[in-house]
Amino acid sequence: MNRTYLVCLVALCGLACDLGTISLDSNEMESSDDETSADPTKGQTSSSGKPSTTGQDDGDDINDIDDATGWEETGDGPMDDMGDSADTGMVVPETKACLELIDDLESGTGLLPSGSSGDRQGAWYIFNDETGPQFPTGPFLPDGFFGGAPSSDGSALQTLYAARTSGGPFLDWGGGVGFDLVHPGCTGGCSELPVFPMPYDASAFSGVSFYARTLNGDTRDLMFNVPTSGTAPVEREGLCVAQEGGECDAHFGASIRVGPDWTAFEIPLADLQQPAFGVPVAFDPTTLLSLHWQVSVESEFDLAIDEVCFY
Repeated sequence: MNRTYLVCLVALCGLACDLGTISLDSNEMESSDDETSADPTKGQTSSSGKPSTTGQDDGDDINDIDDATGWEETGDGPMDDMGDSADTGMVVPETKACLELIDDLESGTGLLPSGSSGDRQGAWYIFNDETGPQFPTGPFLPDGFFGGAPSSDGSALQTLYAARTSGGPFLDWGGGVGFDLVHPGCTGGCSELPVFPMPYDASAFSGVSFYARTLNGDTRDLMFNVPTSGTAPVEREGLCVAQEGGECDAHFGASIRVGPDWTAFEIPLADLQQPAFGVPVAFDPTTLLSLHWQVSVESEFDLAIDEVCFY
């Protein structure tokens, strides 16, 4: 056998080997694709088109704590939440009664509108027993990251702003958010004023309505409280005098359960109850001082209130 024939034979064998290798590689790739299709966690993407980050850190800062508010931003913002409600699964809450809007937070200032008769003056604030953290720590401004509830007049599925507070846990009686209905000179930081809230006559209305939700995924109970002149102590220009077996600041209220979706609440004033530890007084709708939403002590919270009305 001559040398030329041997070279050709070797070359043909090499080509055959190369083709076999290519065929084997192709079969391995097809096998790999089949395995990926069978395992839903490989190459998975979220509904937003971003790779799934289950069990890994993709470096996204969406869960970072905002230094200014202390809040953990855990969503894509109100516009992404609105989008197409059929695609996002957005829950549209029931409408609620609203005879006169108290505040929809849309001014972005945290100050109460004066109302149709011009007799309301106040601002949103937080309050707590000083045994745990609560945000915001500075002047109270409406939060727009998650957006607000549907408008009370039905003109918008989602408004821009809501009253938001977060914090806890607490060790004594808890904390909350609210506003005074008539607080002369109040333009923010009202607790620092030398004067106290004045009574507001709400006898023309039968109740208070509002939207509420949690922003951390929890479902929790909280109290909607209505301080009145009768439950406020005399040292704060109220009428209550503490006595044995009875305390002041035992405000009339109602327990509500709030979850992660905006929920409409209508609270009849006639249904408000005074806790047993208080000095018993009759509820007088002509002496309303404030509206408060109070959380209990046992856990952290992230709460939003919006579209507060009399009805």
